[in-house]
Amino acid sequence: MITELLPLLDGWAYVGQDVDIRLREKGWQYIPAYQERVLFEADKPGWLFGVAIDFKGSKYATVCIEYYDAYRGWASVTLSPYGMHSGGLGYVRTSGLALAMYDEDNDHYCVAFMPPIPFPVKASPERKARVRFQASDKDATIYGVEVAMVVIFDEEAFLKSLRRVYGLDEIKRNLDIISMR
Repeated sequence: MITELLPLLDGWAYVGQDVDIRLREKGWQYIPAYQERVLFEADKPGWLFGVAIDFKGSKYATVCIEYYDAYRGWASVTLSPYGMHSGGLGYVRTSGLALAMYDEDNDHYCVAFMPPIPFPVKASPERKARVRFQASDKDATIYGVEVAMVVIFDEEAFLKSLRRVYGLDEIKRNLDIISMR
């Protein structure tokens, strides 16, 4: 898999972050009922390794990971504590989905998307990948947002180093020499 080669490649960066501090700085931790916030955006292609949101509020609140899919156009992965719990996910991690906390007594929940293999994201300045949180019938307080993603910030350098690692330029040179004979 190409992500295993990342240490040998150029033009990429890890953009994972713990958004707790940013949430406090910008006052985003409180989301009134029926409103939403964009918690993370990426405007470059890459791979999503995981997203986790810890919040207090309604079990019907949703976390939506939006991305552009070259086949389907706009697509999303939507997580809801109630939907995951009622769908039998409980605390069992399947299909990259995890319901890490489901406490109806205290309205405290934690949902996560951790794909078994890094999730490819085709993002650009015109088609940003986003993580949105939408409060439902109750106000919500977000305690933490964890995002782990690798972005390709220099596609030319990335592709050049990929060709170098796979030896494609050397193969092409050898084929050119053979065809000249």
